[in-house]
Amino acid sequence: MYRSDFVEKHLFIDGKWVTTEQYTTLTAPYNGSLIAELPSASPADVNDAIESAAQATSVMASMPAHQRAKILENLVTLMEDRRDEAAKILAAEAAKPITTAYTEVDRTIQTYKFAAEEAKRIHGETLPLDAAPGGEGRVAYTVREPLGVIGAITPFNFR
Repeated sequence: MYRSDFVEKHLFIDGKWVTTEQYTTLTAPYNGSLIAELPSASPADVNDAIESAAQATSVMASMPAHQRAKILENLVTLMEDRRDEAAKILAAEAAKPITTAYTEVDRTIQTYKFAAEEAKRIHGETLPLDAAPGGEGRVAYTVREPLGVIGAITPFNFR
């Protein structure tokens, strides 16, 4: 059974670990053992996180593609280094067989590898305009620009 030495977790907002007033107990579904105490974000915590992300938007927008890719590559390395820990947490939290948990962790690592590669290829398109009279010798182009902060709850179903 997985049990962290540091059971109480915190929110990470604006580059700092933040405690909250309320925590939720996470237990293993198959035997009820304690896995962690997870922070319950207050509306103020959520607003702080959104504001911090919004402030980082201009930094990320001006960051060269190779630096964005390097951030994701560093995450891949961290996940590979902590693969066993991640699989044990996932197996305990979701009552999964450890082999299935390893497969899911490996798939997550691959997803971040793909994202790091794509971070270097986020570009627009060029379109010849000569399909219409007057467009001879002209080219239109699109440029991809970051949208900014996006809040989403994304499903991830794995076996």
